[in-house]
Amino acid sequence: MNLDKLFDGNSPFELYDRTNKENFELKTGEVDLAAEMPVGIGVRKAAQAQETAEVLIDPMTKEVISKVEVVDEQGRKVKDKTGNQVYKTNDHWFVLNMKLRWKNAPAAATEVKAAVIAAPEAPAEEPAPPPVQRGGGKPAKKERVKAPDI
Repeated sequence: MNLDKLFDGNSPFELYDRTNKENFELKTGEVDLAAEMPVGIGVRKAAQAQETAEVLIDPMTKEVISKVEVVDEQGRKVKDKTGNQVYKTNDHWFVLNMKLRWKNAPAAATEVKAAVIAAPEAPAEEPAPPPVQRGGGKPAKKERVKAPDI
């Protein structure tokens, strides 16, 4: 909604039908190596506390951003009352998809779009082939019919 503020009032785009929530899609989740995430989240690095485990770090701040197991001072895994491993969530990811409208689209772009959408004319029906001569004669020569340009 604030695209014009980002581009000093000159954004070439605006939100398309912003009152219709079908034009927007938000996906989010924890940064977790064991979960499905968008590509490009963090950089893999061996964990310092446990050399066998990997974590994801932020390439700029070098902070751990992935979900990690909680361990006590002696390095033992912390479990909850039911015996399940306790994890610490360090960050979340999100993907926001939205539809934009090009405010002052060039006329050529509109014409091209209209040409693509317009259905081509139906090709003319091909004439029936000439009949074959009977009685030992050779079949009549077939004429080649050129397909209409579409």
